[in-house]
Amino acid sequence: MFFNEKEVATRLGLSVKTLQNWRGLGKGPKFHKSGRMVRYRLRDILAWEKSLSTNGGLPE
Repeated sequence: MFFNEKEVATRLGLSVKTLQNWRGLGKGPKFHKSGRMVRYRLRDILAWEKSLSTNGGLPE
């Protein structure tokens, strides 16, 4: 199951711009890009969320 950046930003309580910035900095959940389309797999989102609980929260 894939999600677009707006859906992921909403799930994480972030703006789309923050999510875009994180991608450029190598932060946030793993993503897949096809042309101009960015998608996130549910398993990658869940893995990243789980890593937050062991690493102390959202990246700065």
